[in-house]
Amino acid sequence: MESSSHSTSDEQEQVVPFVVPDPDTVFRDALHYTSWTDSGGSLPQRGDWSTYRLASKDLILGVVTHRFNATTRRLDVRAYFCGEHPIFEEFEPTRALIAMLLCQSYQTGNTLEINFEQGVPFDVRSLIEHHLGHLVSGHETLLSEEITGPLFVSICGLSERLQSQIQEQGVKIATVCFNVFRGAWSSLQVNTLLERGIPLSWLFRKAPNPIESPAPYLHLIQNLRAVLLEEYALKRLEDRQFGESTSKRILPLNGESFTSYCSERLLEASGDDISISIPAGHPFTLVPVLPLTPESSIYALNVSLARASTVDDGAKVLVLFPMDFVYASADHRSTALEKLHTAGVDWLVVGQTMAQLFSEAEQKLAITAAQIDDDEVDARNVDLHTD
Repeated sequence: MESSSHSTSDEQEQVVPFVVPDPDTVFRDALHYTSWTDSGGSLPQRGDWSTYRLASKDLILGVVTHRFNATTRRLDVRAYFCGEHPIFEEFEPTRALIAMLLCQSYQTGNTLEINFEQGVPFDVRSLIEHHLGHLVSGHETLLSEEITGPLFVSICGLSERLQSQIQEQGVKIATVCFNVFRGAWSSLQVNTLLERGIPLSWLFRKAPNPIESPAPYLHLIQNLRAVLLEEYALKRLEDRQFGESTSKRILPLNGESFTSYCSERLLEASGDDISISIPAGHPFTLVPVLPLTPESSIYALNVSLARASTVDDGAKVLVLFPMDFVYASADHRSTALEKLHTAGVDWLVVGQTMAQLFSEAEQKLAITAAQIDDDEVDARNVDLHTD
């Protein structure tokens, strides 16, 4: 009996309690694991502990201390603290922190595994259950790629209908998600390009050479210009004022060859560069006009209106002009606007020229399709850094 009692006592002593870092631990780590002081500092190296702070104006929403573990080839999280706030949607602070950790893990180790040394936090487990319907025990410490992979895609905003198309094109979904979160491309742009039939390998592996393959290169650039033009137009329609956190909310609708949207509020404006009247909740389709020169606006408009004629009768058509349209002759502008008025089509001018759209498209391609910098994410670059 004594032996049995003694054995039970030893087993109880060996049980490791589940510990969640308290705010004091997180704050102490935030001060200790930082390379910045009053006299200056430097960015942490890949294997150093570093602290990330998530804040919105004067609200600190989260603090995380993490590092890349060269032995296990995964991201370690020593301390984690996140707080909800009523001005944000539920789980939004947690989503932001997990997005940061997954991007950091992918960039430093070409993996999505995260090891929480103190156990997977409750809000992270709730986020996983909310997005994936998968239950994770609080006593678990490691989130494997079987969980973080689908979670990365879900919080990124890529539509489920298009995820299989990404895999079929030989591009890792994690690569797409990483570049979306880093701001190179938005999830809306990726979805729109897929709907337009653009191979994602052109964006995330190797773009067509403008000298060797001029036709595919021009096709890619024109579609990139169109997608950028559409997103600039949506930002103008949302009409978010400086200093405000909210704006007119415009939601994308499922489509095939065109991308349709609807606004929660009335879209109405009239001026020298805009004429639009779309009721709240009414679907509308964006039709970009891409003139090669200001004087070719009429020809480009005719092409766009011909494409717009295939849109469902229930959706309104909104024609988008680049700034080049303003530089066309008065006769050309008058003819184009008369044609739009006769067709009953709304229109607006975006404050970007075709040259500016081309420059932005080239810059984005250089970031994601060239991988010029050794510090960029690439499987072959992971082992180039000394541990």
